[in-house]
Amino acid sequence: MQRLLAALTGQALAVFAADWTLITCTPLWGSLFGEPAHDPADRRNLVRDTFLPGSASAPLPRSERGREAMEAALVADLRTAQGTFPDDPRLRGLIQECTTRSPRFARLWSQGAAGALGHDRKTVTQPVVGDITLDCDILTVPGSDLRIVAYTVAAGTPAAEQLDFLRVTATRAPLND
Repeated sequence: MQRLLAALTGQALAVFAADWTLITCTPLWGSLFGEPAHDPADRRNLVRDTFLPGSASAPLPRSERGREAMEAALVADLRTAQGTFPDDPRLRGLIQECTTRSPRFARLWSQGAAGALGHDRKTVTQPVVGDITLDCDILTVPGSDLRIVAYTVAAGTPAAEQLDFLRVTATRAPLND
């Protein structure tokens, strides 16, 4: 995983654990979503950012499928992760916390849907270059609780120019745990 990220450092990539805690990311990811290096691990969790008020340090990307569909897909993905890793205490704790603190999460969780996140188109509001619409792909690592999230754009588009600008200006510090 580390070799892959090192080889693709100029791309907007991140690695997440089964509970959607950000483990590491490339400098371009940090430029797109805000630098996560200074946030503790429990503040770098997509599920908390999505469902718990005040958790997100930056605005979340907007899915072309809409917020409700994205939330349902995230909960279904979390249910699949729970089935795959039933003894993971961090995963169990996150599910309990979100079920207790978020009526929307609790309602979606009670529906029992399971699935995996895959492809989506999302718009990110980036403070320097404005709105960027990107393709989002989630790749899983067989036999692992890790997943790679990649944001890409077609070459020669205005979004590619925006990413090129961010790529040139991207700097980052390592994540702290």
